[in-house]
Amino acid sequence: MFRACSARLSRRSPSSRGAQHGFGLALFLVILVLGTVAVLLSSPNTAALRVARDKVSDQALAQAKIALIGRAARDDNRPGSLPCPDTDGDGSAETFAGNDCPAYIGLLPWRTLGLPDLRDGSGERLWYALSPNFRDHPTAEPINSDLAGNIETRSPAGTVVAGDVVALVIAPGRAIGAQARPSADPAQYVEFQAPIPPLLAGGLYPYQILATSNDAILPISQRDLFTVVDQAVFSRLPKITAKMKTLAAKWTRYPFPAPFADPGISTLAGSNTSFNGALFEGLAPVAMNTVSGSVWAPGATASQESGPGSLDAQTCALEGPANVWLNCQIDYTGAITVRVDAVATNAGASFNDVTEELTAVTGLAATSVGWLTPAGSTTASGDAPVEYRLTTTDDLSGLSRRVQVRLNLDLAKWAQAGLPSAAKDPDTSWFFDNEWNKQLYYAATPQAVFGGAGACVIGTNCITVNGGPGAPNDKQVIVALAGRSINGSARTSAALSDYLEGENQTPADRTYETGPRNFTRNDKIAILAP
Repeated sequence: MFRACSARLSRRSPSSRGAQHGFGLALFLVILVLGTVAVLLSSPNTAALRVARDKVSDQALAQAKIALIGRAARDDNRPGSLPCPDTDGDGSAETFAGNDCPAYIGLLPWRTLGLPDLRDGSGERLWYALSPNFRDHPTAEPINSDLAGNIETRSPAGTVVAGDVVALVIAPGRAIGAQARPSADPAQYVEFQAPIPPLLAGGLYPYQILATSNDAILPISQRDLFTVVDQAVFSRLPKITAKMKTLAAKWTRYPFPAPFADPGISTLAGSNTSFNGALFEGLAPVAMNTVSGSVWAPGATASQESGPGSLDAQTCALEGPANVWLNCQIDYTGAITVRVDAVATNAGASFNDVTEELTAVTGLAATSVGWLTPAGSTTASGDAPVEYRLTTTDDLSGLSRRVQVRLNLDLAKWAQAGLPSAAKDPDTSWFFDNEWNKQLYYAATPQAVFGGAGACVIGTNCITVNGGPGAPNDKQVIVALAGRSINGSARTSAALSDYLEGENQTPADRTYETGPRNFTRNDKIAILAP
């Protein structure tokens, strides 16, 4: 059978064998062409798909970065602070564990930021790493644009890719290698040598990228953050300057600036300690000065100024701490007006306030008329006489009555850090708690400060502010918010060039400039007087 089959095959014509061979060659060519076409068609599709995924990731990262910076700028208590990462996947920032975030790398808290549930091009949620310095907690204060970011990203070889980073937003991409998802372990999503990096000397957290990483990482630098936050802080400055104007109006004069070289600045005690009338530029004297701050001088008295009644007895005594309380007890009969005369020493040390407590010890309460400081009060040393008036009420009984008035000389409720929240002024306390006042440059004319009189002379000793509203050359008192350091110098510093730029670095000519902020000038000036 094997041979028979062979005889039949051997009887096929040569033309039949050639046709079969030609068909096989044609089939091979078709397969080759189809395979080549498939390869040619699949390569662009793969590249296009990769581009599309990257575009989705890039858009999600940019949206997250904008939301984080916006949230930092809107923070009422600590502008510049950021929320904790999300560690349980519910989209909300975790609450603090003691004074710290439960973790400083986790998922982006999209719900807290008012975002949709953002995903990268592979469908994965975004991750987020935060510098502990910028957590939104009171123990992180002060948070301001002098605070450096302490995250670094590093290449696989250890070279610094980005420094002075406040936060990272990360698109993890698809799982690679042995990564197993879903998981609460950052290592299953992000590819760093240490997903939770150690704290190095100098307070740095190094995020070193693995060579096999497919993460897309978008850093938020300190400059990225405070280019926006500084502007938000400046927009809130009118509430600070309004308080300054109110306090200055009580004394009819502005206090002296605080010198940059004053070592007390670092402990919020930065007031001019010399009061020689020669210092007219420096930092705003808005902090409590524990060395030469204003206190009541001994010898205060109460006297009858008018009215048909009688002043029967009076005693005025100083109270602590540091003699900032003046306590006067006044015995009277009938209706009279009583005037308390006192002297506030070093009233030019800072923007001081006087608050009262008026109590009827026996009988009817007196009606406070308020306290007055005579115009042109005082000397270049900053001592200021204070007149306080109150009017008693006649109850027609003919009995002697007693009223107590306590005058508190301080600025605690608007500037002093460390007070309980209930005692703070919500419009201003955030500014001082986070030490933005260390960036608040202040200049005044000799006529505007304690010991001065009249108005400045245009062209001689007024302050000129170019680029601002109104006439530029008639200003008497200004403040300038310095913003983040452009020259990279650490602050607090005694060098004006570490704070201000351009024309603002030469105060001797009494000429300043303001205008739009940019990468070479970010000073913003506010006018206090006129």
